[in-house]
Amino acid sequence: MPLEITRNDPFWVHEGMVMNTPEQIEERIAFLEDQLASLDHYLPETYQLLMRELDFQQHNLMTIKIKTFYSNQDHEQ
Repeated sequence: MPLEITRNDPFWVHEGMVMNTPEQIEERIAFLEDQLASLDHYLPETYQLLMRELDFQQHNLMTIKIKTFYSNQDHEQ
């Protein structure tokens, strides 16, 4: 769990953190997007860490949505 500093406010980034619900993932994605938008100047390590985590969470969200879609399709038949 690396501690990152953005706008002089520390926050914990639990890299690769697995969320259980789409709502949790969407909240995490919104948080990460806010952090990216708030970078006052280009910080390569922080930017890369946030982008990596954002990609990870978006992938997890899409996986859940696809599984839910196909699960619903199976139940409709």
